[in-house]
Amino acid sequence: MITHIIEASADFRHQIFLISGICSDDDVMRGEETQLVGCNGNQDQLYIFPGTHSKHIEVKGGNAVRFRTYMTGEFFAAFCKNTILAVSVNKVDDLKTASNIESFKQGVRDCKYSNILHNCFLVRTNTLFNKFTNEENYYYLSGLLIGTELMDLSGSLYKRITITANKLMTKLYSAATVVLDPLQLTEVIKLDSDDMLLKGQLAIYKKVIR
Repeated sequence: MITHIIEASADFRHQIFLISGICSDDDVMRGEETQLVGCNGNQDQLYIFPGTHSKHIEVKGGNAVRFRTYMTGEFFAAFCKNTILAVSVNKVDDLKTASNIESFKQGVRDCKYSNILHNCFLVRTNTLFNKFTNEENYYYLSGLLIGTELMDLSGSLYKRITITANKLMTKLYSAATVVLDPLQLTEVIKLDSDDMLLKGQLAIYKKVIR
């Protein structure tokens, strides 16, 4: 991680600290590395940062040693707005309704047994056959995509993960880990992404000005 300071000027009388992203041979991230610093984790574990481009970051000995990007959020938005599935889903931020929770869990279950390209069309047939309402279907599709993302962890050696996200995404990812038995996790830690971003920015700032 590289930082750069732009000194105060007559036009803007405050210092500006620029924090670089991180790249590997085949991946990049911008922002999650700062949240990771805020998490201040020293134990060997996996950190998950849900979002448009979800990040999975492996930490060993206090250092990030590997990370992978999943276009989960971007695919979800595209399916909901720009495909035939758009007429089969209605966005609703409501996980208090039992039927929405169950349809999400069903999506996670279904991702375990069939190809995602086939599963996505089930969102369409769920409507045609009156299996789910459009609101329930919204969470079913979410379960398919989040479940597919997390299935990649089934062979992981990490039994402890930290999910850093807003309240809704934390609930969804936590529920998915419970459904996906192959993960066999011993501990799931939940942190607020905004809090970790501020803590990370402060930690980097203190290191830079020291």
